[in-house]
Amino acid sequence: MTSVVNLPLRDVDGSSVGTLSISPLPGREGPQDREGDPARPYREPEIQLREATTYHYKLDLPCVTAARLEPSELFDPDESSGKAGRLNTRQYVGDIRLTAFDAAGEELGSGLVLVKAAKLEHEREYQRMLREIADLAAEAVLQGFAPSTTTTTIMSSRAPRLLYQQFAILQARLADDELQDAIAQVIHRPQRGWVRETEWRRPGQPLRAGSDVARALTPPGERVRSAVQVGSLNTLPNRIQSHRSEETLDTIANRFVKFALSHWRDLAARLGEILSSRATAAYGTRGTTAVARVVETLDDVLSEPFFRQVGRLQELPTSNQVLLKREGYRQIFSTFALIESSLDLSVELDDAVHPSQRNIAALY
Repeated sequence: MTSVVNLPLRDVDGSSVGTLSISPLPGREGPQDREGDPARPYREPEIQLREATTYHYKLDLPCVTAARLEPSELFDPDESSGKAGRLNTRQYVGDIRLTAFDAAGEELGSGLVLVKAAKLEHEREYQRMLREIADLAAEAVLQGFAPSTTTTTIMSSRAPRLLYQQFAILQARLADDELQDAIAQVIHRPQRGWVRETEWRRPGQPLRAGSDVARALTPPGERVRSAVQVGSLNTLPNRIQSHRSEETLDTIANRFVKFALSHWRDLAARLGEILSSRATAAYGTRGTTAVARVVETLDDVLSEPFFRQVGRLQELPTSNQVLLKREGYRQIFSTFALIESSLDLSVELDDAVHPSQRNIAALY
């Protein structure tokens, strides 16, 4: 145990932009600085704090004169620059991502800490309490965009009852390179189909050669005398039916991709409308920012010219082989199924989702 720990702050590219030093107040227990186990799929934060404890913090960001830290409700700056003050963990137990912003609101970097329960053995009693609550009602654990998060997995056997559950999975998947690559693959290498179009021609106009030409020249109905003999025929139909095949992007699989992206965009927009009435709350500000990023990402994708050539989906194609097997489509289809599923608590996961959870007082 050390008296001062330094939390590295890293930008979206993983580069270090500065440090956040956290130290205890006089006579108080200090934070823990421990090395996580790299063999675990989900690595614990190296810095661990204690619930309902106040710490002193100091922000070291070169070339930045003023900064703001989020979650803002946990920080009480001592000076106008916001680079030093008190950090109070309050009742928020779990993973908390501490993020620094400059005066213009641009994100500089972030780091993850773990707040451990004060009255419970964190690894055993606290996790057991969460599981027992979740067995009865997972919604009781979750609170949209709270400072602390919990590790969850997806439970396909139960439908979600919270809009935030679906958004938490959507946000996590959109941040994953696999889904981004899948969407790009569909846009740049889409499935192509063929449609057969019928047109009517007058005698004397050219016809496409094909197996159906003989049938087109010998149907019953009104006929006219031909200027030239066609085989054994002296007359031709007044109108001759001709078929041609045209390539199209308006296939069932492409319609589903457009439907899924539009559905996710509407899901995020609905959540944004709910948050707009709570914009003054700290979690409302974070939630509005998160929703805006997701909506912007999906709007950029849906603005691709490819989707202007794709129609509206009429029914869910659950047995479509392109959606089930083809790269790109398969990942989007599975993500759609996951978002329509619910969440289940978990401790160690290869593919974790981290939604916000209620503080420990509310859980009690």
